[in-house]
Amino acid sequence: MKDLFCQLDSRKKQVLIVDDLLDNCLLLATILEAEGYEVDTTDCGYKAIAKIEANPPDLVLLDVMMPNIDGYEVAQWISQNQPSVSIVLVTAYDTLPQLDPRKVKIDGFIRKPIDLDEVLLKVETLLATKQEQAKTQNFTKIIPIYSRTDKRILLKKNEAVDRKSFSRYDY
Repeated sequence: MKDLFCQLDSRKKQVLIVDDLLDNCLLLATILEAEGYEVDTTDCGYKAIAKIEANPPDLVLLDVMMPNIDGYEVAQWISQNQPSVSIVLVTAYDTLPQLDPRKVKIDGFIRKPIDLDEVLLKVETLLATKQEQAKTQNFTKIIPIYSRTDKRILLKKNEAVDRKSFSRYDY
């Protein structure tokens, strides 16, 4: 069981940065790579969907305002097709539209201009929470296995005790 949890801990966390401005991608990628994250970037929502479909990252930093397909549409696709992927919207808007939580799962927002400390804190917190949830899910899958094993051991011990108790009586 410990090995299973160690595997969850040792894997580099993958972050996909989606922004039509190359400078934003490079800045975020540089900061996150320096912190030990595995980072991929793309400048287009359609390319992001293709990358996520091929290799779902742990988290997506997603610019809201992009040509062709905006961040909300990409977030909706991720929510419906890869719900385990965390989504953080990056936006220059002061207010955000109401999103239907049944269709779109957003884990956080980051406002532009980007505060690098805020980005690091948000990414670290979300991924740590996600990792703890994965551990809990794995643990809840393992509990019934141990429970069945414990029952078998108890039954065997009870059988041995019964045999020993009744062995002194001759029939």
